[in-house]
Amino acid sequence: MWFLLSTPSPVGDRALAISGPSDITSLPDFNTTFLTLLLISHVGYLGGKVPDRGENSEQDVPTNSVATVTAQRVADQEAGQPTDPAEAARKLRDEARTEYLKTAKLTSTSANDGNPAR
Repeated sequence: MWFLLSTPSPVGDRALAISGPSDITSLPDFNTTFLTLLLISHVGYLGGKVPDRGENSEQDVPTNSVATVTAQRVADQEAGQPTDPAEAARKLRDEARTEYLKTAKLTSTSANDGNPAR
């Protein structure tokens, strides 16, 4: 990065050469219009992060507490349901595949006038 700063650049009548951090004595001046627009942008961004505490306070209350989620996981475990998301997805995919194959088999049987497909 210092090779970019060490390149002489014209400033008024003289060239400015920066060879290291010790050569930097102050920050450059910023345009007040730029700073005003930057301030407006940051205020708008942070304003969007503030939660709405208006008319509908129910939106601010989470629907699932940690206790509710934990109780649901325990109930799922006791019922034999998978708790791992990948395992649950695999189980749903296998059930859907089995159902599809049953439907396809029934369709092919009815299309062949009762004779099963070979």
